[in-house]
Amino acid sequence: MTDSDSARIAATSFTNRKPHTKSRTGCFNCKARRVKCPENHPVCETCVARKQVCIYPQQKISQRQKQISRRLEPSHSNSKDNAAVSRFADSSSSSATPTYALQHFPSFTMEDMRFFHHYMIAAHPYLPFGCDEAWLAEIPLLAHQHPYLMHALLSLGASHLSLLSSEVSPYYAATVSHRGLALRGLKQSMIKHANSPLPTNTDTESIHGLNAMLATSYALTIQSTYMADGFTDFLVLVRGCTHLSENVMQATADHSSLPLSVNDCDQNALCARLMTDNGGEDIVVIDMPSVSRLAISTQALTPALHHDWEREYHSLLMSALAALQRRDWLGAFGSFQQIYGVWSAMGMDEACFREQVASTAAGGDNTTFLILFTHFTALQLVMLPIVYRALPARARWPRLLWPQFRWLVDITWLVPVGSRGMLVGALEVVKILGGMYGVFVGKEGKGVLERLNERLEDMKRTTGLLMGVQ
Repeated sequence: MTDSDSARIAATSFTNRKPHTKSRTGCFNCKARRVKCPENHPVCETCVARKQVCIYPQQKISQRQKQISRRLEPSHSNSKDNAAVSRFADSSSSSATPTYALQHFPSFTMEDMRFFHHYMIAAHPYLPFGCDEAWLAEIPLLAHQHPYLMHALLSLGASHLSLLSSEVSPYYAATVSHRGLALRGLKQSMIKHANSPLPTNTDTESIHGLNAMLATSYALTIQSTYMADGFTDFLVLVRGCTHLSENVMQATADHSSLPLSVNDCDQNALCARLMTDNGGEDIVVIDMPSVSRLAISTQALTPALHHDWEREYHSLLMSALAALQRRDWLGAFGSFQQIYGVWSAMGMDEACFREQVASTAAGGDNTTFLILFTHFTALQLVMLPIVYRALPARARWPRLLWPQFRWLVDITWLVPVGSRGMLVGALEVVKILGGMYGVFVGKEGKGVLERLNERLEDMKRTTGLLMGVQ
């Protein structure tokens, strides 16, 4: 990581301000924090320092003050959820020409408009690669015809904004509410699709429905990585994206006309700068001691592999690490991407996926997958200098990895005591590189590091006792 990157990350540390309750015309961020807004237009100095989206009210608040400051509460009633969806749908169908302006939907608040704005400028997905224009134009338009997709976009914006905020989950209620509506609508649409014949290339309405489901799955998949309890959802949604992509490809002859690309990206075009630059010198700096440490830990897993998919997963991990050791950055990135396909591929039937990958219930046996996934996450961190070159600048925030590292802490409790020693090498790499790349900054980041350290020390002590018994 360069000095400029480190400086940018360090700039996200925030300072406390003296409370001030008299601001009347300041931006929404300052009002929410109850501090006096400098009121610089178009962006105030406080929001610039905090790297937040600065939005001013278009008029004095007066009677609208409660609506602007109100946050959504999670809805636990199906009737309330259905009413919200119904209001959204009625409003959507009332206009002949769809528009991106959320104020046309009376069931959405000013806070939702902020989430949508943040989605548009910073939080829209970077996957599939090369689809930024679709996420900014065609997908929002599609969301006006499919309310659950709009809820997915708003929930994604709320989650992303929460991670970049200095406060603790300030938009949790809104995130849960929108995500619940998105998942419910997606499930209903998938059931409807499963009970219908595969649409033809001329069935425009059905094709739009498939595209809406695919976009919702991608948005919720990305959002799952921003949630401390999103691990199982992430696994299921990645698999869902693969299956929906297959259906879209079967139903649509001209894949190039689709909003989201379902074809594999051209890695040479995507990662052209992963090769060399400025006279042939390497521009990627990989921590080779961590590569070696992770390679040794991954190789030691061989005796624990019993299924073909486990051996394939392990082989791709070793292939990526070998490519890193010979400084083949593009080859490493290719193997890294293929790993996602192991648990999401059509070749793994649903029963196998539920029992050996996504199971957290009694009777399931996903221990080997959890160990392999821990090594995969460590590989992701090892490859961060490479991965970042394939991502847009808006996605290069180390703090976005916090929830995924909390997944690893939870995994240490799910793996049986006798197998926890196989996690230690990968977690050591996560600890070292997480500190090197500025992941463990701020109150939340330090909390994740503290929990990780506690689990590492406990596992090392347990492993030593078990070896002593043997």
